[in-house]
Amino acid sequence: VLQIFSYVVISESMGPAMPTGSLVYVKKNQLYKPGDIVTFKNKANQIVTHRIVDTDGEEIITKGDANKVTDAEIITVDQVLGKTLFAVPHIGAIVLDIKHLIKT
Repeated sequence: VLQIFSYVVISESMGPAMPTGSLVYVKKNQLYKPGDIVTFKNKANQIVTHRIVDTDGEEIITKGDANKVTDAEIITVDQVLGKTLFAVPHIGAIVLDIKHLIKT
């Protein structure tokens, strides 16, 4: 079963490659390497999409492309929701608006 999930980028940390409001499609992988853009859940239970800058196969150091420094939190493979297959700029903002309208 091919499991692909989508998430919306809600900050500028991955700009300009993935501007705020981009819809990101990810697939769970077994191996992640530097350069991969991954979506993960951090310890604060936030969903984040950032690029891997270093990994030992279990621990992963990430960084937003627009950020000057790496993320303070080192994540593990278990926290990764998936590797980016592709992203559609700006369409995620529309998706969020529709979800908000449906809930109200």
